[in-house]
Amino acid sequence: YTHMLARLVHGYMTLSPATRDAVLKAHPGLRGKPFAWFRHPAYRDVLREESVASDTREKLGVRPGQVLISAIGMLRAYKGIDELLTVFGQAARNDWRLLIAGRPGMRSLYDEIQHRVAGHPSVIMDVRELSDDELANYVGFGSAGGAVQGLSPFRLAHLCGERGAHGVD
Repeated sequence: YTHMLARLVHGYMTLSPATRDAVLKAHPGLRGKPFAWFRHPAYRDVLREESVASDTREKLGVRPGQVLISAIGMLRAYKGIDELLTVFGQAARNDWRLLIAGRPGMRSLYDEIQHRVAGHPSVIMDVRELSDDELANYVGFGSAGGAVQGLSPFRLAHLCGERGAHGVD
């Protein structure tokens, strides 16, 4: 899956300059692509007890051991949600789930996402304004069985547009 996604990106960022080598080792398709890093603060208030993480996974229908790939926050066209859906549809295995959660920037994007995922049993949609607690629960529930990948397959070397109410764009 990630090797296919690496072909679609124009560049990438890491949260530390020290992680670039590890990223390139894991994703060699990124070699030669523009690179930047920025220090990301620790969101200690997003950490959740394992019981909350387990409850959130259960509420979403994600079984322990299932891989959950997520795109959480403001859903905007430049973030490449359509590419994410394409690659997920081509690469997903039976034990993979995709969570798309947040408020879409435009109604047309919402309609496109809904159309693309209609009838796809592995995709979980929660497309609306999320409360601070809901956002924190989605971001922080990775500890309860199964790998979690938070993705934003941006189309361009473009950081953020308008920041959402939660500081997640």
